[in-house]
Amino acid sequence: MTFRSIVGLHYAALCLRPAHLPKGRPKGAKAAGLRYEKALAAAIPRAEHGQWFEFTDLNGPGHCQMDLLIVGNKRVVILECKLTDVQTGRAQLEDLYFPIARQVWPDKKPLGIVAARHLSKENQLELVETTLKGAILRAETQEVIPTLHWIERGPI
Repeated sequence: MTFRSIVGLHYAALCLRPAHLPKGRPKGAKAAGLRYEKALAAAIPRAEHGQWFEFTDLNGPGHCQMDLLIVGNKRVVILECKLTDVQTGRAQLEDLYFPIARQVWPDKKPLGIVAARHLSKENQLELVETTLKGAILRAETQEVIPTLHWIERGPI
């Protein structure tokens, strides 16, 4: 799956799901990924799940949906859920979600975390954390995008 990279962001705001986007019935790996995302959302009750955004950049208008958000007083934590493709998750956070978060919450620091079920495609094992608290601390203090390895069992 590809995503759009933001170029010259002019406007961004929270919105409802756009009416013109079809609701599909995912199958296979896509369905498994959505089940993982829903399980993670249930494990983090304070997180907002599936918030939509509208934006306009040099490429024109667009919409995106962040998997999970934790909006605090000084920071906004964005969790991107992936079964295995951690590198795509990091790029999506940096190139799409961070610019939008900075526009929507200019007084909050955006932090990104990739939540992954499997680490088979993780090439930066030193960035792996097993708790949400550890991942947030790593993102905030080291200014990296860590991987939260959560296998749908145990505390987060």
